[in-house]
Amino acid sequence: MKLKEAIEKYVEYFEQRNTSKAVNFWWIKEHPELLDLDIYEITDEIIKKIVDKYGEAAKLNFKKCVIFARDNYTCVYCKRSLVQYPNLELHLDHKLPKSRYGGDKLNNLVCSCGFCNRAKSVRTAEEFLEELKQVALSVVKAYRLEIP
Repeated sequence: MKLKEAIEKYVEYFEQRNTSKAVNFWWIKEHPELLDLDIYEITDEIIKKIVDKYGEAAKLNFKKCVIFARDNYTCVYCKRSLVQYPNLELHLDHKLPKSRYGGDKLNNLVCSCGFCNRAKSVRTAEEFLEELKQVALSVVKAYRLEIP
């Protein structure tokens, strides 16, 4: 997916929610060369240049736009997506939480639904996924379900 498509989808995501949050990519007009980049070509260095020139406000929307598009507007934990659940609340989540010295680099950020983001809390992505697996297994045992 090209950045131009990702931005359009991201703006549409917020418009559908009638949110008061401003989604503004005014700075992109000065960088039309970025619009043709594939979202996988966006690097932390590109984001740093944007932040250095336009400030922190540009960074958060830009990162969310890239991460949500990269993860196909799907929670990486429960796999719910906007296609299935149009009103799904999406968040940026740190695989390694900031409280455990995880940074804001693109490779540490994922798309998460609000429920999973809050439930994960300060655990790492691996810890949270392991806990989800244990809960699922206990439900299977409790209801004597068969796993295909």
